[in-house]
Amino acid sequence: MPISVPSQIAVDCKSVHSNLVQVKKSKSTAGYQKCQKLNLCYFNAQSVCNKTHTIVDYISDHHIDLCYITESWIQDGDIVTEEELKPNGFDLKNFPRNGCTGGGIALLYKESIKPKLVSAFERSSFECTEWIIPVQGVSDVVRLVVVYRPPYSHVHPIPVSTFITEFSECLLSWQMVL
Repeated sequence: MPISVPSQIAVDCKSVHSNLVQVKKSKSTAGYQKCQKLNLCYFNAQSVCNKTHTIVDYISDHHIDLCYITESWIQDGDIVTEEELKPNGFDLKNFPRNGCTGGGIALLYKESIKPKLVSAFERSSFECTEWIIPVQGVSDVVRLVVVYRPPYSHVHPIPVSTFITEFSECLLSWQMVL
């Protein structure tokens, strides 16, 4: 579903990081409620095991509230990695890929945010988590969906056509609950 941006908001694509977009509000705040600002980030970690301190530093330095990590490679019961990955005041939800090494989706978030998990599932061609995030000062919520599709390989020989079919089915189900 496309995101519409009110005319009072301009998008500045000249960001220091190529995958981040800075959204600037106009000086006029008429008609807007004061609400909590959420800083989100996303990493495709290809294993957080040797990157926990770098990720924690990034989250702290950039005042991140929610951080999605794909290819976390955190296995069930890996409490040491999970604890190392959490900055003070953060919690972690981990969804390892079933039945194989690698993959997995993790959500790091400030404990004060309290995201609600709607669904976490795998299809043959992708992994997905869906969350409802309450935003202080606003009666609506933010709905976050992260889909990770592993690249085609001899280990994951799933064609794009399978992904398109499976993802289309998910989009239709999400549309029904909007």
